[in-house]
Amino acid sequence: MNNQLTDLLTLLMRCSSYEECWKVFYSDMQSLGFVHGQYCYAMNRRGGEKGDKSTFLAVSNYSDSFMADYLDCKGEKYDYSVDWCLQQDNVLKWDSKKRYSSLSPEAQIVENMSYDHQILNGLSIPLKENGSDNWGGIGLSATAIDDKEFDRDIYPHLEYIHQAALLFHTVAQKFSKYDLFVKSEQYGLPILKPIEKETLKCLSGGLFLQDIAQRFHKSPDTVNGYIRDIKKKLKARTSCQAVAIAVVLGIV
Repeated sequence: MNNQLTDLLTLLMRCSSYEECWKVFYSDMQSLGFVHGQYCYAMNRRGGEKGDKSTFLAVSNYSDSFMADYLDCKGEKYDYSVDWCLQQDNVLKWDSKKRYSSLSPEAQIVENMSYDHQILNGLSIPLKENGSDNWGGIGLSATAIDDKEFDRDIYPHLEYIHQAALLFHTVAQKFSKYDLFVKSEQYGLPILKPIEKETLKCLSGGLFLQDIAQRFHKSPDTVNGYIRDIKKKLKARTSCQAVAIAVVLGIV
């Protein structure tokens, strides 16, 4: 976990609402060249005395005129990016010219509307939990820049953008009534070994795999095994997200 991600997590943890978390994250994304962004996440919990429950987190920096047009052409139903976040795990780089002909007529209308608003390049980042109905995503748009500029100036930061999005999402959930704290109360806090907690502390301090291996006098493969077990126990997709979950739950 690099220092930039560590600093971002620190700022996110100081927030008092998921809207404040979004402002911190969005400001960070603006520094990379994005102009618009949107976060949507649906959380569902089944069963219990009162039956099924759900809650929805959503925040957007798109203009009112775009959102009105988006809803008018039923973008939430036909947008290719929404379907991608529902079906896929990896980040989608928007490249409408290549996929346009394969889209349904309804999806093509959404694409045309986006182009009319000069939303040409961007990313969709799926957000899902294994074994649950929870899902959503983050859309980030670099308005009006061409493919060459996007590939040169923004796309090289893809790994950081993805990790930062997962950090934001993890912290934002704690402000929902179906957040990580509720899950920890229902199922109990994950039991981590002392060495796993120490590994998390090192990761949260910005140390890399080789640094941790040297500190513990272990091989990198052994430390990698600790990290793999930590991610499994915390149900995290990445080591950065594991750190965020541990911080949110007070494990480290």
